[in-house]
Amino acid sequence: MPMSNIASSFDLPVDEITSYINDLMEQIGESAIVDGVQTKMMIADLDRIVTNLQQNMKQTVFFHDISVQRGSRIELSDGRIAMVYTVPNDDIVNKSAQIILFNSSPLLNRYEEVFDNSPNSKTYGDVISQQLVNKGNCAGFIERITSKEKQFDVGLLHDAILRFFTFRGVDIALDDIFIFNNKHYRVIDTDDITDGVLVVQLAFVRI
Repeated sequence: MPMSNIASSFDLPVDEITSYINDLMEQIGESAIVDGVQTKMMIADLDRIVTNLQQNMKQTVFFHDISVQRGSRIELSDGRIAMVYTVPNDDIVNKSAQIILFNSSPLLNRYEEVFDNSPNSKTYGDVISQQLVNKGNCAGFIERITSKEKQFDVGLLHDAILRFFTFRGVDIALDDIFIFNNKHYRVIDTDDITDGVLVVQLAFVRI
């Protein structure tokens, strides 16, 4: 075949393909709010599932002109919350990415210092105790860490029992306490290296 007859990307009817994808998205796409913007997206299962995390992940397709990035917040029509986990593939006609479906909203507590406010006290102005203060619920994906995960992920700490994925920028600090299934877990590591995503390791603690 002569080289002149081979179609290049510039010869493809991009506008027609984009229009077709947009029409298809409008017909069968699921309504969602992405970073506060009402839109539609198509959701499918992953082709291959190996880890616990991937069991709660979906493959998604967005409109090409929507602003979506790793860490974007997605509110699905059924009330579920999700987060864009992979960098969206900015294709010519649409964007595709993998999202994490959140499965928990544990209560977050933080130790705060209590000062002696009695002017006549010898310890006036000193810290006399600490108390746990309720900081509200924090939506995210929580998974139990097994010995298998620790074998393949050198970043997991020895006493880590749970791992929590949420949006980067959420106010979570070392030694914060999560309450999950009526048990207390202390934050022993926070990792915000991945753009838009915060990963927290939790260890069991008795209070």
